[in-house]
Amino acid sequence: MDRDQHVDQYALTAYQVVQATTVDHIVPIEVAPELRDDPDNLIACTARTNRIKTEWEQEYYGTGQNNQLTGNKFITNARELPIDFS
Repeated sequence: MDRDQHVDQYALTAYQVVQATTVDHIVPIEVAPELRDDPDNLIACTARTNRIKTEWEQEYYGTGQNNQLTGNKFITNARELPIDFS
């Protein structure tokens, strides 16, 4: 949170400055457990943008209950996520 100055970094990709309330793994633990504790894989966000990203992850990575992992390439930079957070 401190590194990201308590600003939602996903919302920032849509040029919105919003106070962050939580921290998210950019690449989900389910597909990359080795990145669980990597500070570069953590990002400040809000529940709203986290939910938007989670829905995208379920389709792109195949995460979530009853889904099958797709093996798609990891996207490690929040600015490169093909998601509209506005």
